[in-house]
Amino acid sequence: MKKSKEIIVFTVGDSTKLSTWSNVPYFFTTALEKKNNKVNRINLQETYFLKLLYFLFFGVFIKLFFPKSNYTYYRSLLNYIDTNRKIKKAYKSFPNSDLAIFLTFSFSSKKYSKKPLLLFGDWTYDHYFNYFSDHKPYRFEKESIKRENSCIESADMIVALFPKIANYMKQTYANKNIYYLGNVINSNSNADSSGISARSNTIVFVGTIKYIEGLTELIAAIAAVIKSGIPIKLDVIGITESEYASKCDFAQFHGYLDKGDETQCAIYYSILRNAKLFVNTNKKWASFSASLEAMHHYIPVIVSPYSEFIETFGENISFGIYCNDSKKLSESIVELISHPNYFSFCINAHEAVKNYTWDSYIDKILK
Repeated sequence: MKKSKEIIVFTVGDSTKLSTWSNVPYFFTTALEKKNNKVNRINLQETYFLKLLYFLFFGVFIKLFFPKSNYTYYRSLLNYIDTNRKIKKAYKSFPNSDLAIFLTFSFSSKKYSKKPLLLFGDWTYDHYFNYFSDHKPYRFEKESIKRENSCIESADMIVALFPKIANYMKQTYANKNIYYLGNVINSNSNADSSGISARSNTIVFVGTIKYIEGLTELIAAIAAVIKSGIPIKLDVIGITESEYASKCDFAQFHGYLDKGDETQCAIYYSILRNAKLFVNTNKKWASFSASLEAMHHYIPVIVSPYSEFIETFGENISFGIYCNDSKKLSESIVELISHPNYFSFCINAHEAVKNYTWDSYIDKILK
């Protein structure tokens, strides 16, 4: 029997709540505990008073003169200093810990302990500017990048949630202890194929307001399909009707659904069980985690061919359709919902992600 470990897990937010960072901290820490490890959870959420002071004396200035910047208190030197105070305090509270895990690349404990340190994250701040941002980093953003890079270089092990990110980091940093160990399904609901035949023509879209472009494309495509005589309904999770700011008779907007709330969680999985398709064709990123969860529940997907999805599942998928042309989206929807082998698409979706369990993922990390 493997010896259990005492592990300090640092998260930005409360890791006991499913609502924190796409459910990742909750499932990560819970899976560690299921392996009989003692997990000491440390919340590195920003200190409200300091965050308010930052906004009044610096944040307002950035919003006025650097409107393209997404720089927040989280990235500031003040938060870096305050967070390091919390990290130092955690080590005094748990001196017998065997390992520290940070579910962020932005902070490190190497200043305070020689114990093994693992950093886990989706992408770096540096990568954000190379892939997502429409501007090069300003000087204050570069300083935050330097601080994060220093944390990455000092870590004993880095685990990236996505394959291309891992490869990018290996090429960027001197530290070569960087790994991609697959991905994970953030779901606490069992999935089965028994209800596939009972599904109506309902599409589910999952995404926050930053995915509004993909939602707008989808609504236009569904309107075209309905006009051709095929009835379709749409469930939108993560965006409210007021945020969309346009009336849509065939869509039901649910806003954010918290899986930690029993009622909201039931609504979320009821939507998934009844959905015939998952669609999000946002160009550079299309709700990766939500896509995996939909596939786990036997739902074929229509997504844009963005790099991480292709790197994970390949250029040809048997569980849906890649679509990066808004004019062809309505055709893709009709093709899948009326496909004679629709059931096979559903089975293939589940099979493609069935090994992405938190149990096996934590085994890989501990190994």
